[in-house]
Amino acid sequence: LNHKCKTLLGPKFILLRSDFLSFEKKTFNSLNTVQNLFVFFGGSDPHNITSMVLKSLSEKNLLFLNVDVIIGSNNPFYNEVKFLVNRRPKTTLYVQVNKISKIISKADFCIGAGGSNIWERFFLGIASGIISIADNQLESVKYLEKLQLIRYFGHYNEISHKHINKSILNTIEDKRLINKMSSNIGNLVDGFGVHR
Repeated sequence: LNHKCKTLLGPKFILLRSDFLSFEKKTFNSLNTVQNLFVFFGGSDPHNITSMVLKSLSEKNLLFLNVDVIIGSNNPFYNEVKFLVNRRPKTTLYVQVNKISKIISKADFCIGAGGSNIWERFFLGIASGIISIADNQLESVKYLEKLQLIRYFGHYNEISHKHINKSILNTIEDKRLINKMSSNIGNLVDGFGVHR
């Protein structure tokens, strides 16, 4: 780089969608129990991980959870996802949402991929379980788990819905871990970007 070039690196300069920037951040409050879950694997979800997670959440041991699911309008597995959502109580499906921040903010815990939505969840201070869906996500999600900022459930082609079920249950039952992750990520992404 040219020595005159100013670098803007790190989570403080993460680019966030405009609806997040106008959203009032939650202050960190210790959770006693996880009741509300958010599930999102990007607009297209080419590996159909949303369906795998819904099957995991449909096991008896996780039916107590309220679940919000978002998919894009181009998701090739829409019919399967809709079927699984309709079959599971306390589950709402949203398709092609413009203001995702309002839906995420209701969650106590999120399950998603290792892409840019991680940083939006960090901005809102909501702990996450991550399933990587591309090789270019592996290094970063493993590093984030090492820092105790996320819980990494595994790579999409190495896990089953039974594994996901066990990972979700073990994580949400560990209140200390959930609260530690939420506390750690709360100030990591502040949304000010270059305006600081």
